[in-house]
Amino acid sequence: MLGYELSENFIRPYFSNSIQKFWNSWHISLSSWLRDYIFFPLRRRLLRKEGLPKWVILFSPPLITMLVCGIWHGANWSFVIWGILHGCYLIIENYYRLRADSFVEKLGTKIISSLYQAFQTFITFILVCFGWVFFRANSINDAFLLLRNLTSLDIKEYMAALLAHDLNGFLKPFTFNGGLNQGDLLLSISLIGFLLGIEALSSRTDLNKKIDQMPIILRWSFYVAATFGIVLLSVDISTKNFIYFQF
Repeated sequence: MLGYELSENFIRPYFSNSIQKFWNSWHISLSSWLRDYIFFPLRRRLLRKEGLPKWVILFSPPLITMLVCGIWHGANWSFVIWGILHGCYLIIENYYRLRADSFVEKLGTKIISSLYQAFQTFITFILVCFGWVFFRANSINDAFLLLRNLTSLDIKEYMAALLAHDLNGFLKPFTFNGGLNQGDLLLSISLIGFLLGIEALSSRTDLNKKIDQMPIILRWSFYVAATFGIVLLSVDISTKNFIYFQF
């Protein structure tokens, strides 16, 4: 809007169908530095060493690189676990990905290929979100407490509330004292859906270019409306407290 050209640092990472592609599109300035100054030099050094087992050469670079990435974010064991998790993700993915891809390719059907891509994207998203539990938690104990609470959710209660059209009963597990109320929860879900829709649309067309091609009055009306909307979303009118959204 002000004419500054910035390099892209995030390119639709949550639409990635592999952990490697996720890191190629997430925090690109950091991941590129880790790749160029830790992963590649470490891998070249290990390849020059004679007598090293092949698994050491394959597994050490991604594991050490992601461990450094975790420690870079903070001196906390939860960040260490987060880094090790992503290192293990990359190791397992590198071992099985080619085998799975070749098997699906042999089937040669477009429907199976599309379902396979969707499944990969879903699994990648789940694995990344699982890692975020440790990244966001204040301690390892807090992370495991959250994971235990996730496994204690009763699916039968959800289904009963859904069949009874009981919105309060369906949203009850997500709302608690000190957390989001039902209105804020629904607003958050709507905003997440809206942002994911914009991400999906921007993958098909250049939205910035489309906006730049608008007549100046329409373009600046869009800017003002977007700014006004962000301000409204930042204020919880009911409690007079601020809600912070990360865009």
